[in-house]
Amino acid sequence: MKIENQVTNLQLSKRLKELKVKQESCFYWSKAMDNKFWRIENSQFFAVDERRDVSAFTVAELGEILPHQIKTGEGNLWQLNTIKINGWTWGVSYESGDHSHILQSEIGDTEADARAKTLISLLKIIN
Repeated sequence: MKIENQVTNLQLSKRLKELKVKQESCFYWSKAMDNKFWRIENSQFFAVDERRDVSAFTVAELGEILPHQIKTGEGNLWQLNTIKINGWTWGVSYESGDHSHILQSEIGDTEADARAKTLISLLKIIN
């Protein structure tokens, strides 16, 4: 599987950086020297430029960032749920324990993108 399908896309990665998500990842979107295109680099093999490079978060890294459950002021407990829809789309939501109610739901072309959209939505709520 291509690394591009395992990390957040460039647009979502940039948005997470704008929202001040700590830029620590195994992979980064880095602008090529000719400034014509972006490519994914492994942080073990290149020097990260924090002003220019953008974290390309993996599913596992987003799993560490996203809370596994959220408790609202009303005392409701919402659980993180991830599903694959129709074999090609991913859904991430916070659902009630019996799955009858949804607090927050996002979909993405990849699991990483769906998780990134969920994190962005949560950050918008608390900011």
